[in-house]
Amino acid sequence: MSTKNENEEIVRASDVDTTSASGDAPSFVEKGGLQFLLQVGLWGSVIAINQIFLADQGYLPTGIRILGGVVGAIGAVLTGGSVYAFVNVGQIPNVFPLPASGCPLITAGVFSFMRHPGYFGNVSLFIAGSLGLGCGWGVLSAVLLLCPFYYCKAVQEESYLADIFGKDWDAYKLRVPCMFLPLQHNSRGGSNPGTQTV
Repeated sequence: MSTKNENEEIVRASDVDTTSASGDAPSFVEKGGLQFLLQVGLWGSVIAINQIFLADQGYLPTGIRILGGVVGAIGAVLTGGSVYAFVNVGQIPNVFPLPASGCPLITAGVFSFMRHPGYFGNVSLFIAGSLGLGCGWGVLSAVLLLCPFYYCKAVQEESYLADIFGKDWDAYKLRVPCMFLPLQHNSRGGSNPGTQTV
């Protein structure tokens, strides 16, 4: 079912040792489980802020609430595309920064124009929900709580990916220089003078 060429090598996380210092599979904490719990807590905080301040401030104008629908559609496409990319290679989407053993470096689909579409999509969905509810405090909380969190999580994840996939990761970063916003794209080496597609 793979669409890869027969000659194309797929580098998987299982090709590199991801075991803990004791030799066992990584524990919940070693995989980034505490960060996942913090992530869920931040989601809950944004939802709670929307509920607490919505009644006090009233609704934002209708045009801004419609913008929430557009932002939500973008978030749904990016998050759904990220999930599909994992499922398409036979993997369950991973909530931890440490890649699951056996998971290949995913560079197709939404990952071909941004390195962390799921994270950007999640933030977009929370911003969209707050805009749709008309709660400015919810929008502000989503930006101030979730953006720094996902940035730090992405930096840690990229450190793991660089260790695991090496030159393949470096080549991917050259082709897709944007972590979150697809502001430039090096598919043909033209966006950045002096760089070429690897």
